[in-house]
Amino acid sequence: MSKKAQRWIKKGINYALKNDFDKAIEAFKRSLEIDPKDSKCWYLLGAYYSKKKEYDKAIEAFKHSLEIDPKDSKCWYVLSFAYIDKEEYYEALNALNKCLEIKPNFEDAIEVRELLKHIEEELTLGEGYDELIKESLEKIIKEEERKEREERRKEEYRKKEEEIKAKEQEKKVKEVEKVKDELDAFQERINDLGLIKNIQSMTNINTDFGPYQIKRSKIMNELQTFYQKNKDNEVIKDKIIDFVVQYYSQYLEFDPYSVDSPYFTTYFKSMMTIDFSNLNEWKDNFARDSDKIKRLHKSLGAIDYDSQLDQILKKKSEEVKELIFNVPIQNLYNFLLDFSNVIIDPNISKIEGPNENEYTLKCFYGPLHFKIIVKEQYNRIVYEYDFLKSNFGERGKAHLDFIKISPGSVKLKIKNEILELSKTRKETMVTQTFFGDSVKSYINLNLGKLVAEQVQTIISEKSFDDLTMKHYKMIEEKIKDMDEDISKLEQKFYEIKAPLTLDTFDCPKCGANLNIISKNEEIIICKYCKTPFLINWQKD
Repeated sequence: MSKKAQRWIKKGINYALKNDFDKAIEAFKRSLEIDPKDSKCWYLLGAYYSKKKEYDKAIEAFKHSLEIDPKDSKCWYVLSFAYIDKEEYYEALNALNKCLEIKPNFEDAIEVRELLKHIEEELTLGEGYDELIKESLEKIIKEEERKEREERRKEEYRKKEEEIKAKEQEKKVKEVEKVKDELDAFQERINDLGLIKNIQSMTNINTDFGPYQIKRSKIMNELQTFYQKNKDNEVIKDKIIDFVVQYYSQYLEFDPYSVDSPYFTTYFKSMMTIDFSNLNEWKDNFARDSDKIKRLHKSLGAIDYDSQLDQILKKKSEEVKELIFNVPIQNLYNFLLDFSNVIIDPNISKIEGPNENEYTLKCFYGPLHFKIIVKEQYNRIVYEYDFLKSNFGERGKAHLDFIKISPGSVKLKIKNEILELSKTRKETMVTQTFFGDSVKSYINLNLGKLVAEQVQTIISEKSFDDLTMKHYKMIEEKIKDMDEDISKLEQKFYEIKAPLTLDTFDCPKCGANLNIISKNEEIIICKYCKTPFLINWQKD
């Protein structure tokens, strides 16, 4: 049906509801000019011709409708009444029989048909009986009219209810307008409290996280108060529920393992406990009927941090780090054959294991058990380690591959295969540092001290007279940068012959520990006693 034809039908129905049957009939005719195959419109046309007691026209319209849709039981039923009003009882009976062929349980049609059967049997009994039958039919017609009036009253009541609801909704919308500024302020604050945005911007988790957590708790308490205050306004309540869902849904998008801070986990778990406790209040008290809150609570309850951790460990175990050490390959290889060289400590206690190349170290980290399961000279070492009972809380394998890139430099490819984490490590979510991540710092810390035994560091005291002009000028410039005059110094220096692995040494004069910043340095001045050192690096 075209939209234009539909518009004419709607107009006709509106006229009919106002009891303006003439305009209703004209509107239905206009619709049928556009779409003459619309059985329902023919039905409506016949119905309102019947209202005007123009029964011939009504019968003609009903017949048009039935030509298009012969299975319309209701149309056969109302056609029978048009025939009854014309006192054409045989035709009426035929129409009712058709109606009941289509819909055998049509109760009103059954009742009228039974009456018409009596009419058929008694048509010859005279006018008195005909009047009696006519009275009975009139009663049926009046009952039909009563039913129609009842339907109209129901329709009017329904419209009034809709008008009342619309007014109530309009009232609620106006109430929302009154608190619009407050709602906008809540929205802005929730946007500003985004988990990912805030945590990524923290420069110091230790000092920044506490105030952030206080802000989150404060806004949730304010939302609960605001919700209670407006508990009779569904529009405002729905808006607040949306805020709550937005606030908590951030946990579904956030990966706590991505934050590289040893302090973060404790704060995050504390905040999560408080936030989830508040969410339970929403679910059980404030918004117990809200499906949005129920779905959110279910989603948050399904967060599986263990599964996330498994993914991190899998990814971590596939990583290969490449580290460069300025030391001959044989020295580094020999150094790393004994893992106790790496985790060096004055109070270390080393216990041989039951098998060759198997050790247990007892140091400030806790017990570290390891064994070498692969030894390929100057080529490869594979450790199997168990640090579960130590602060590391880790068990796995460390694959070390050596690549010689120059006579005094080695590229070490490290793959840390993580097999298990301790319960404490999992609970604290600390996944930023594994053994493989720490190897470089441990090697750097201790390599120089041990390799120096093979490539010896020699410190010799000498006079300024032994300096080349180049080195003298270099000392003079460094002393000048320290606001000192070289002429006021003792006219002596120390020459150091050292391996490339040397990172620190002690000043023979004052005992201060001096750090070597760059292997390109030739002159170092002790900042405490202003003693110069000339370094000759031993590259082989």
